[in-house]
Amino acid sequence: MSRGCGRGFDRLALWLLDGFSGAGIELLIEGDPVSYTHLLSEYGIEGQEEHEETMTRELLSFTLYWVHAAVNAHIPRKYREVLFQRVLELIQADWAATFKLESVKWEDYLVEMEERRALYAPVGDYEGGALAASEEISDLLENQCLIQPEDRPKLLVLLPDLVPLDKYQELLSQCV
Repeated sequence: MSRGCGRGFDRLALWLLDGFSGAGIELLIEGDPVSYTHLLSEYGIEGQEEHEETMTRELLSFTLYWVHAAVNAHIPRKYREVLFQRVLELIQADWAATFKLESVKWEDYLVEMEERRALYAPVGDYEGGALAASEEISDLLENQCLIQPEDRPKLLVLLPDLVPLDKYQELLSQCV
């Protein structure tokens, strides 16, 4: 069923998720498994395979925070929840194959995602919020020993590439 700007929610939801591909991750569209360890190495950050699952969840939650913020900023209120739920359905459909998170219950992840959204919202929802939210996730990843302190500046370069806010805003502005 087509809603919004005539492209249909599925296409819009897939486009939002495909924002990952700008950082070299073919997500859902190509069906390739997500490897954050590989992505981190492209930015000179040493990721460890035993942290892959946790890193995947954290970076996915960070990206979904921004997807949700972009949808809320640009989509009429009556369509926001439907669109964001469709994004979540697409992720859930590839939870094991693409994200390699079969050992994590989907319901548990949704709780974690909401906790992260509550962490990022106080800083991310204001002007300059993208950098402030990036600092928040950098703190979180460093505190969990997922990145080393010397890799923090590299992560701050990676995050804007991973979450293409300008692309999200551009597309969603066309839908209003």
